[in-house]
Amino acid sequence: MFKKLYVNLLLILSLLISSTAHAEVFHLQFNDAIFGGFQVVDLHQALYNQYQVDASKFEVDHIEVVLKSQYGGGLAWTGSPYSQRDRRVVTGQAANFYNPAGWNFSRIIFPASGSADDLLLNLYGQFRLREVFVRTRD
Repeated sequence: MFKKLYVNLLLILSLLISSTAHAEVFHLQFNDAIFGGFQVVDLHQALYNQYQVDASKFEVDHIEVVLKSQYGGGLAWTGSPYSQRDRRVVTGQAANFYNPAGWNFSRIIFPASGSADDLLLNLYGQFRLREVFVRTRD
């Protein structure tokens, strides 16, 4: 009797542990917020505000950003504002800037380096930010 109970308890415990050790995707909504000039979006704070999670408790695999540039040629990157690593040019046209259709937004994926600075999104230009997906590692 105790052996069967012990085996069932181990099975339940292993299921609980395996279910907590999986990758998660946090979907941060920015509702087409407009950012102009040079701005840093703190994704640590956004994760806490929208999900009440502490970003220092997990490891980020990559960050996917959905945004558009008003005139095209705006720059977006993650990490330190002074970093030259992985800067991306964001496409866009002035005629489509106020169009809410999803087809005119760019999707940019930034791989994470494992640093706490990865959760800083830097924007240089005129942008409309729709959403950010933060994916954790297993």
